[in-house]
Amino acid sequence: MKPYGGVTVLNIPALQIAKGERFGLVGNNGAGKTTFFRCLLDLIRPSAGRVLSKNECVQGNEYWKSYTGAYLDEGFLIDYLTVEEYVDFIGYDNFHIT
Repeated sequence: MKPYGGVTVLNIPALQIAKGERFGLVGNNGAGKTTFFRCLLDLIRPSAGRVLSKNECVQGNEYWKSYTGAYLDEGFLIDYLTVEEYVDFIGYDNFHIT
């Protein structure tokens, strides 16, 4: 669960994605899609509950990154990355920050 400003924007009591399944999420603006993926990818913490991957909590662990894939537009992560991390994320190999 994740509230913002007293409004619950995400409340998913349980969701299980089986091994080998692909998962997509669609919905109206403000439906909680971005919040869901930010919790799933440990960019923000849920206010209640937890996100498990292979029965391990994703918070504070990085093991799940080796087998988790996501398509994220550039605006999705911009608030969470340093300039160097953003440049690395978008794949500029010959870009140097001085």
